[in-house]
Amino acid sequence: MFMQRILLCLLLTLVSNAPASAQTAPPPPPPVFRLFTLVPAERLLMDGPKGRPVVVSVGSNRFSPEYVAPTDGRLTFYRLVPAAEPDQPAVRVIVCETKVSTVPGAESLVVFLPLTGAPDPAAPPGPVRAEVLSIDAKAHPAGHVRAFNLASRPVAMKLGEQLFQLAPNGAKLLPFPGENQPWLSVALFGDDGWKRVIGSPSHLREGYRLTLFFADLPPTATDAKPFGVTMFKVADRPRTTDGE
Repeated sequence: MFMQRILLCLLLTLVSNAPASAQTAPPPPPPVFRLFTLVPAERLLMDGPKGRPVVVSVGSNRFSPEYVAPTDGRLTFYRLVPAAEPDQPAVRVIVCETKVSTVPGAESLVVFLPLTGAPDPAAPPGPVRAEVLSIDAKAHPAGHVRAFNLASRPVAMKLGEQLFQLAPNGAKLLPFPGENQPWLSVALFGDDGWKRVIGSPSHLREGYRLTLFFADLPPTATDAKPFGVTMFKVADRPRTTDGE
């Protein structure tokens, strides 16, 4: 009996000291998505759990809060507009349809863009198209800059001593320079060669990352395609593997 008690104590000690990896690992966080827009900001609706409408606010100065992706990844954004007859229910007008990743732990960014041309703040609300980007910590880690050229012209960019060009629809990931507030310059190629159109100091907090979007300038009454680009800049903290 004495030996049996000793063996039982040894067994309990081995079990209690087993490495954490041998225990059941917590499930990965669910796939999520966030929203960003290069067209005028507005409030939209999307179908949430059990088909219930969810109000989402889409802005161009920061990414939206996280939303859990549906099981099939399909998203439909829409507006409700008054019906022609006062006694009829509001009409559902689809703004955009897209699909995000359903891989556990995935983090997607849905970027709303104009159907054609440059964003026009004076234009009435209408359908848009969506670009879906992966923004998990592996695709865009902290301490890095990720630039997307959504303009119709090539863009040259210099951040600190790092110089590169982005073709239309091109993207670039690079480490944020170590110097204090490095200068960011953006140039376009025109009739007289490269011309700087944006110049400003940059700053990035510890543990954050920076995303840049370049888009065409909106048309004016005298110029359908002005020379220049609009830069959208967002700094955020990447989500960790445990979903925080």
